[in-house]
Amino acid sequence: AIPAPPVVFTGYHPPLWCAMAAGLVKLGGTVVAAQWMSILFGVLKVMLVWVGVELYFKDRAARLGAIALATILPVMIHMDGMLTNEVGSNLFAVGVVVLVPKAFSVEGRKRWWLAAAIGVVVSLQLLTKISALTAIAVIGGAVFLELVLPQPRAWRERIKRALPFTLVVLIPIVLTGWY
Repeated sequence: AIPAPPVVFTGYHPPLWCAMAAGLVKLGGTVVAAQWMSILFGVLKVMLVWVGVELYFKDRAARLGAIALATILPVMIHMDGMLTNEVGSNLFAVGVVVLVPKAFSVEGRKRWWLAAAIGVVVSLQLLTKISALTAIAVIGGAVFLELVLPQPRAWRERIKRALPFTLVVLIPIVLTGWY
């Protein structure tokens, strides 16, 4: 069961992390063993950062510096070892950060697929921590700017480019609306 908020601070947050921790305990793990779930999320987050720097940094030295910085930040190291939903939320936030620039840089079907992937990742983050709503707001702001800033594209083309990002709102409504 999801703990009551007065029992533990995690009780104030959405259920994904609590459900995964409960599943681990039901499989025979201890509550302390659930900490390994946070450590796993931390490792996966570092891997996502690595994928992101490989995608977006052309210079090898910049890639090495970025991944080194991302793996040694004290807050990240401290948080990744804690028994908390924050690490999972951060994992999904990094996923969004890696996907969004790619989604804005492609056209057509690829843009739809990437926007759908962002919607799924945001949904997972929302089930981990409600602050994922900020990702939706930031993406919405970027879509708005892409629509209104002067550019050589016709309005019809601008709207066509913006439509896939409706999935960033619709998919979380479908996947997390029950919560």
